[in-house]
Amino acid sequence: MKKILFFLLLALLAGRAYGQRNNDFESLTLMADKDDIAACGFVRSAQPPVDTSRLRVVYRLTYRAAPDAKPRETEWLLAIGARHTDFRSCAYARADTLASASRKGGLPGPMVPFEPLGEVLRSIAEGRFEVLQRIPFERRHVVRYDESAAAPEWRMLGRTDTVGGCLCHAAATTYGGREWTAWFAPAVPTDAGPWKLFGLPGLILRAGDATGSYAFEPVKIEQAAVPMPGCGVPIRTESKRKWLRMECGFHGSPAFYFSAGGKHLFYMRGSKVPLGGEWRITYNPVEFDMAETEKPVE
Repeated sequence: MKKILFFLLLALLAGRAYGQRNNDFESLTLMADKDDIAACGFVRSAQPPVDTSRLRVVYRLTYRAAPDAKPRETEWLLAIGARHTDFRSCAYARADTLASASRKGGLPGPMVPFEPLGEVLRSIAEGRFEVLQRIPFERRHVVRYDESAAAPEWRMLGRTDTVGGCLCHAAATTYGGREWTAWFAPAVPTDAGPWKLFGLPGLILRAGDATGSYAFEPVKIEQAAVPMPGCGVPIRTESKRKWLRMECGFHGSPAFYFSAGGKHLFYMRGSKVPLGGEWRITYNPVEFDMAETEKPVE
């Protein structure tokens, strides 16, 4: 909640500080840090549920944008039903709830820090992922892409550990250009896991990549029958490869991607010079375009 209020306050301060200085732009954003890009909350329309959860797991994601960067922690909810699994950002869900209240008050929806992962709905019967990605500062739509949900090829490591009170076994795989190690609980008979990691004989409770950039730990596990809603937000459908290129592009050239042809300006707090072509955002994607092997932008 503090982060949401922080971004709202920045928007208000930005309008007061710079809003009257140039009639050629429509809005601007003050940045506390050049890497502090934000995603918008949306008003979700009512949708029929795609499934009902049987098990819900909250994970803490610890993410590093660079090896020497300060880690950032966010929480994600995995809902597991008979036909689908649904992996969603808790911060985005709260922002969407607040967006409805903001609209009633005639205000724009709140912004929250941009998440490094997409939200993933897996159709178990069809073997498909539906991935939703928010574009920083974009209020009109989110990007959706579909892809085959083939389980990664896991190899057992012969190690055990207790995670979340459950005896877990270790397994490793290569997925999306990263080496992953996962700890799964055979006592919880589901092949689900965080993000796009699944396919083991038990719930994946802990997972991390070999570089230490991404790590999932369980926070809460509960059996609960809760409807799993459909998307409910405006979408623009693209290919996965188009999204990966877009993601790389807006980190490498944010002023170009976010300025809307010069109608939106970005300033560092305390500066009167807008961020321009030299602006770069530290980038460490969870998966790479394997056709071109995109490199992180340093």
